Amino acid sequence: MIKDELGKSATLISDAISEFLPILHPRALYEALRYPLDQGGKRIRPFTLLMAADAVGGNSRNLIPAAVSVEL
Repeated sequence: MIKDELGKSATLISDAISEFLPILHPRALYEALRYPLDQGGKRIRPFTLLMAADAVGGNSRNLIPAAVSVEL
């Protein structure tokens, strides 16, 4: 169950990062932040944030920008 949630969270965060990155300038900053996204990963830090929100009755969807910040 945790593995499934982790996979869903990783996809959610990766998609959100991809959405936020095009607004970054200069190009070198964009490329530096894009590199780890292209390498994959479990996204443990944002997963922990989102699961903590769920655990206390919060809406983890509202914390996607914070989760992206934690990951970057």
